Amino acid sequence: ELTPDVVASDFHVFSTLPAEIRVRPRRTGVAPSRFMTPNPPGGASAVIDYYLKTALDTGGAQAQGGQQPQGQAQADPQERPRRGRVVVTVTDSKGDTVVVDSSAPGKQGVNRHVWNLRYAGPTRLTFERSPAGEEEENPFRVVAGPRVVPGTYTVTVTAGRNSASRTVTVQPDPILGGAPAGFEAQLRAGLEWRNAMSALNEMLNRIVSLETQLKNTQQALRDNAKGDTASTGPVLRQGRDLARKLKELKDSLYNSEVQRDAGSDNIHYLNRFHDRLQSATFGLAFGYAQPPSEVQANRLKEL
Repeated sequence: ELTPDVVASDFHVFSTLPAEIRVRPRRTGVAPSRFMTPNPPGGASAVIDYYLKTALDTGGAQAQGGQQPQGQAQADPQERPRRGRVVVTVTDSKGDTVVVDSSAPGKQGVNRHVWNLRYAGPTRLTFERSPAGEEEENPFRVVAGPRVVPGTYTVTVTAGRNSASRTVTVQPDPILGGAPAGFEAQLRAGLEWRNAMSALNEMLNRIVSLETQLKNTQQALRDNAKGDTASTGPVLRQGRDLARKLKELKDSLYNSEVQRDAGSDNIHYLNRFHDRLQSATFGLAFGYAQPPSEVQANRLKEL
C-alpha cells in the first residue's frame, strides 16, 4: 500500500489484518517443541500502521522557538516537525469508546501502534512510584482492562489535524473458540470491576492531593506567622486534626508501607480493601470467554 500517492500525502492509515484473541493453553506432560516462530507484536493484538510525511514533535527545543545552531542551514518550514500527538481511539460497533491511547509514535515515515485487544485499564494511582530507566514494572502490579469480545471495531488515528479510520475484526482463539454469551458475561463483570477500581483510585488520589495541599498550607502559615501563634494556632490544630482523619481514611483502604516496587513485599502485611479489590482482576482480566464463577461473583458483591 505504500504507493507513490501515499508517500506524497501528508498522512495515511494502512488497512488492517484480522486480530485473534490468542490464549496459550497449558498442556501438562507434553515436552516443548524445538521449533519456534516469532510471536506477533504484543502477543494477542491488532497492528495499526500509518504513514506521516512530516514527524510530529511533542515539544522539542527547536519547536519551542530555539535558535538554529550557528553554521547550520535554515530548515525548510515544510520539513520541520509539527507540534502535536498521535492519538489512537478504538470504538466498538455501538460507537462506545474502548480505549484512547496518546502514546503512539509520530516519527517521519511508517509508524506502528499495537492495540492489545483490551479496554482501557482503571485509573492509576498518581502517587505510586513508576519504574525509571531500565527498571521493569512488576507484572503483578500491572492492572489491565478487560478483554474485548469478538466483533468489528473502528480504529481512528489522529495525527495533528489529520485523522483517518479503519476497521479491525477481532476473532476468537482459533483453537478454543468460545461462546458469545461467555465473552459478554466476562466483559460486563470486567467493566464493573474496572469502574469500581477507578473510583477507588481516584478517591485515593484526591486524598493524597489534599494531604499535600494541607501540608503546604501548614508550612506557609508557620513561615509567615513570625511568632504570632495566637492567630495561627487554632488553624494549625484544625489542620492537624484534618490530616489525621485523612490518614486514617487512606490507611483503612491502602497500605502505604508496602514497597510496591519490591516484588513480594506485600506478603508481610494483611490485605486491605485496595489489595482485595485489585486481586479480583486476575480472574476477570485473564480468563477466556468465562463468566465470573460463583466465588468471584460473591467476592465482588462483598467488596
